[in-house]
Amino acid sequence: MSRTALFNAAKAWDAEKLTGLLKKDPELIRTRDARGRSALHVCALRRWDGKSPSAHAAIATARALMAAGEDIN
Repeated sequence: MSRTALFNAAKAWDAEKLTGLLKKDPELIRTRDARGRSALHVCALRRWDGKSPSAHAAIATARALMAAGEDIN
């Protein structure tokens, strides 16, 4: 599976796609970008622009990452 796809799903707050990627390759949860950030970092760094997806999608994405074993520390 693709690291890029994981980070794109996290940035887009697409919990469904992210969950699917992690089910296919659970080791992706340990992936870091060139700056050492996890997918959870990328998810949290995105600002909501008042349009879609909603802020609820950010929470769902963060929860999906934590459910998959992402370390929040």
